[in-house]
Amino acid sequence: MSLVVNTGAEVLLIKAGSSAQLAAVVSAPVVEETTKGLVVLLIFLARRRDFDGVVDGIVLAGISAAGFAATENILYLAQGDSTLGTSGLIVTFVLRGLILPFSHPMFTACTGVGIGIAAVTSRTWVRVAAPLGGWLVAMCLHAFWNWSTVTSAVLFTFPLVEIPMFCGAVIAVVMLRRREGQMIARYLWDYVDTGWFSPGEVWMLASMGRRKQARRWARTSGGAPALAAMRSFQNASSDLALLRSRVVRGSAGPDAPAEQQTMLQNIAAARTAFSPPARQFPHQTGYRPPSQPPTGPQP
Repeated sequence: MSLVVNTGAEVLLIKAGSSAQLAAVVSAPVVEETTKGLVVLLIFLARRRDFDGVVDGIVLAGISAAGFAATENILYLAQGDSTLGTSGLIVTFVLRGLILPFSHPMFTACTGVGIGIAAVTSRTWVRVAAPLGGWLVAMCLHAFWNWSTVTSAVLFTFPLVEIPMFCGAVIAVVMLRRREGQMIARYLWDYVDTGWFSPGEVWMLASMGRRKQARRWARTSGGAPALAAMRSFQNASSDLALLRSRVVRGSAGPDAPAEQQTMLQNIAAARTAFSPPARQFPHQTGYRPPSQPPTGPQP
């Protein structure tokens, strides 16, 4: 889609007296960020109940943009080889594959953030404004970068703008993942007092590192079946916590109670496959999250 529309726009702009550089700055950001973001939007609309917030938006946007960039790089590499030979191929590979591999995912992640915000809010205007705002930011960043590449400004924008922006994006993603872990602990605590979870399980589920340790423990204790059960337990527990957060915020659908019961049954079934069976993780039986929401459903 982007190839067809961008080429058509470039032809029209050139016929109108403009340059190909203008198409790169004006047309390409609009078209490409629209097509990449459209993938995330379609997944959001088709699998709404599986879309749990900003982290999901960033991940899906990154996958969409990485696939786009990989396909686009094939065209650039072929063009570099056909016009300048081996030297052109090497220069294009270094530029596109080593120096700038994360540009497309970083731009489109802004759209993913907007759609992720829309997924967890109950305000209608935010559901509309957040995706549009993220899309506009993605286009502006893309246009700014394209402008710098067609001018000598790239020598300054890359070290002074692009690298700090990328580092900031990485830090933001790490903080978002940590925040999501805290949210999982907070909302799973609804189910501790009613017996669905132990404090040790909630403590484990709140950290990516402790999740990994638990999977390693399951594999050592019970082999591949126990490892698969632990993964199912962790995934279903995370889904349950995120569903509970939507219920508390008022953004869950009418089928939330049925979803909750299905998740609880899956969690109970996965837990029975742990070998040896254990509900408490060492030294954390007294764990409590910083804040506790209202009491959850009875088992």
